[in-house]
Amino acid sequence: MKKTIRLTESDLARIVRRVIREENSKIGGVLSCVAKASQLKLTDLEKIIPCKTLNTESGQTMTNLKSCLAGAKSIIDERTKDMDFFDKARYYTNLTADTAKCIVKK
Repeated sequence: MKKTIRLTESDLARIVRRVIREENSKIGGVLSCVAKASQLKLTDLEKIIPCKTLNTESGQTMTNLKSCLAGAKSIIDERTKDMDFFDKARYYTNLTADTAKCIVKK
């Protein structure tokens, strides 16, 4: 049996805003995890295109996340190029692990 539900324009607008807000909070959560793990600002990460396009569609999130982490690594490489004592291999391992831990907690 089918039922017809009547929605006003304001009801529909409220539902759409809520869905968009929920999607943005998921995306922002992943991006904030990358920022926290990399110790970079969100504004730095938002300059990286894959970080901007993080989404929750299956298949795309992991690809964009990997590209976002690679972009974060390039920013870190640029900022630490004159630091002889900086252990990049260890830092990159921790970056990936810390990002994953943060995402799992959310």
